[in-house]
Amino acid sequence: MTSRCAKFRFKPIEISDGLAKLDQICTSEQITFSDNPPLVLQHLLTLTHGDLRKSITWLQSVCLMGKPVGLKTIDEVGGVVPDDVVEGLVQAVTGIKNVEDVVKKVEELVIRPGYPVAQIIYKMVEWLERDSMMESLEKAQASLVLALADHALNEGADEHLQLLGALTSIQELRTLKTITA
Repeated sequence: MTSRCAKFRFKPIEISDGLAKLDQICTSEQITFSDNPPLVLQHLLTLTHGDLRKSITWLQSVCLMGKPVGLKTIDEVGGVVPDDVVEGLVQAVTGIKNVEDVVKKVEELVIRPGYPVAQIIYKMVEWLERDSMMESLEKAQASLVLALADHALNEGADEHLQLLGALTSIQELRTLKTITA
């Protein structure tokens, strides 16, 4: 938060404190759950990165939908990108050699459903961490590409162009690896 000349930075509250407060709210509001309540509330806090205000807002949104609170409904409200979308993009980058086909895949998996590109980039970084097929240098280069795209998005750049640029750059990195190998 910025106030004229001073910047205030607030740390997220402890997960245990957040869980206790959300549990208190759910109990007092008599909220019904479709899944295990502690698991759902933990998932909620994880998705909101410990932001209690955002967690309460998401919880309120699910309740306004008239559905019991569950993992799936929390993901719906939060606009969480399903893992299969990220896997589809990874397959597009690794398997498709033609840039036009990558553009079509991005249109199909991301643009039409309306998923937030910033979240896709975040999930792609998580994918990079888990990928055992990429070497460390290749992961570092791909991470840099994703970091630059994330920075550009934070500065107001076009989501579609940043995602396409990042994916084609990663595709180029993988193509160069194949050629030199």
